[in-house]
Amino acid sequence: MRRLVAGALIATLAIPGLTFAGRYSSSTKIYVQQNNWEKALQSIEKWKEEDPKSAEPYLWEGYVYTRKEEYIKAADAFYRAYQKDPKLFEDPRKLEKKLSITGQVLMNLQNMSIAILNGAIESYNQGNIDQAIKYLEFLIKINPGYAQAYQILTSLYQIKAQKAPSDSVALEYLKKAREALEAYHKLNPDDPRANYFLGKFYYDEAVFLASKGDTTAYREKMDKALKYLKKALDMGYEDANYDYGMALSDLGKNEEAVQYLKKAAEKNPDKFEVWFNLAIVAIKAGDKDTALEALKKAVELKPDDYTSNYLLSVLLTEKKQYEDALKYVEKALSTKETYEAYEQKALILRELGRSDEALKAIEKAEAIKKGNK
Repeated sequence: MRRLVAGALIATLAIPGLTFAGRYSSSTKIYVQQNNWEKALQSIEKWKEEDPKSAEPYLWEGYVYTRKEEYIKAADAFYRAYQKDPKLFEDPRKLEKKLSITGQVLMNLQNMSIAILNGAIESYNQGNIDQAIKYLEFLIKINPGYAQAYQILTSLYQIKAQKAPSDSVALEYLKKAREALEAYHKLNPDDPRANYFLGKFYYDEAVFLASKGDTTAYREKMDKALKYLKKALDMGYEDANYDYGMALSDLGKNEEAVQYLKKAAEKNPDKFEVWFNLAIVAIKAGDKDTALEALKKAVELKPDDYTSNYLLSVLLTEKKQYEDALKYVEKALSTKETYEAYEQKALILRELGRSDEALKAIEKAEAIKKGNK
């Protein structure tokens, strides 16, 4: 009898159009409590059908997919919830209330942000950069203080710029990248990484402008790059040594640049690029001892690199270490035959008293020159 009364009471209080939505809302939460994700998703689909204007079933769909670690689907569900009701996301407490059972909050804004970020990262890993950008821009809308989203968004815009069909489109993407990074820096002005990333961006932008012949804008960006990179260094962020050194070298300050690139090489002993560029800058600075040691490390890391072997041979020849010099020029030639390398080989062979072999090397160099004409 008590059941009949309860049933009658429910029927009396039911509001037209919401009866089934309430039912599916309740069943969804029951399945969630049971960790029965497939049943929960089935219930959510019915919830959407019966209450198509509501954002709530999409919120729960996002939560379920987060628990299933299917982050692209989770991000998409949260994005669609936002499209249904943007105001719901303005108050984190209101949002948390929607994702709670008997007062227990299952997901707060920070957890949701992590899920959306993971969805963006997975989208990028699958090659869908535009989708990744969409999720990151959405994440920034609902959680403007989530700094990491700006950082990743900047990188994606830079990738878009590199693949752009024209310079004008590339510059638009670079502008968006800079705006995202500046917003990130604004949130974290005293974060060494924020200064480093902004400085590195300005440096990359300066290099791009230089390649287009815009010297005025190039210098402006370089000044900003040096400012932020130096600030990062002053805060103890040692990763800035490499970019700061390279920027100084680009401005012709090679002696000063060598000091920073040395620090970068010490911190990154297994990075060929760092040792190779240290060698190049050291040669420009006239510091051939540093260049020699850097090139030895470079060829150790990348034995088949033509330029490293060739330059090492040249420096060893200057030091009259002819046997070692011959070894490295032979290595260079085994990778790529050039007239410069054959001329270098001929020079070494003459110094070793091997005139006949030197003549053959010169003949080979001349043949390559003729073939290049």
